[in-house]
Amino acid sequence: MIGTNPVDFLRAIRLNNVRRELRAATHGAVQIANVAAHWGFWHLSHFSNDYRALFGELPSATLRRRQ
Repeated sequence: MIGTNPVDFLRAIRLNNVRRELRAATHGAVQIANVAAHWGFWHLSHFSNDYRALFGELPSATLRRRQ
């Protein structure tokens, strides 16, 4: 990610880790808030906005479409 500052780079890594966990989740076994908190996202509205900006969908949509 050339041209990205270190804070944004680390945030993108953490968001990708959240996405990976949501996609691997079993039905009813995970809550988005818990996964977000595990990866250091304490403000859920900021987390949701950052997630949507990076992936083009809300975390809940990722969880619904998990594979």
